Amino acid sequence: MTHFFNTATKTLAAIALIGGSLALTTPAFAVSGASKKVSVNFDKSELETTEGLAKVYAKFEETAAKNCSRADSNTVLDRVAEGVCTRRLIRDLVRDVDHADLTAYYEMKKST
Repeated sequence: MTHFFNTATKTLAAIALIGGSLALTTPAFAVSGASKKVSVNFDKSELETTEGLAKVYAKFEETAAKNCSRADSNTVLDRVAEGVCTRRLIRDLVRDVDHADLTAYYEMKKST
């Protein structure tokens, strides 16, 4: 029981650390999380079509998944931490772009 509590406490602390460390650092879509800077490059004209929005959003999802995955994720709480990190990173990237159609697309994807 003590081992589980210690492991759970460490993992929850990691969740809080990951979640609290995702702060935007530049308008170039860079996000700092666990001392990483993440940027996603795309053509702004892609934001003018539904297909382009989907393409940009897919880039955000792929980038977030790559940057939030951990090789040593072997517990449910580790996978929860990855999911929280991924969702927050995508949210922060969308907010940083600050485009109404991309925000609407994000909200639609978030609710499905």
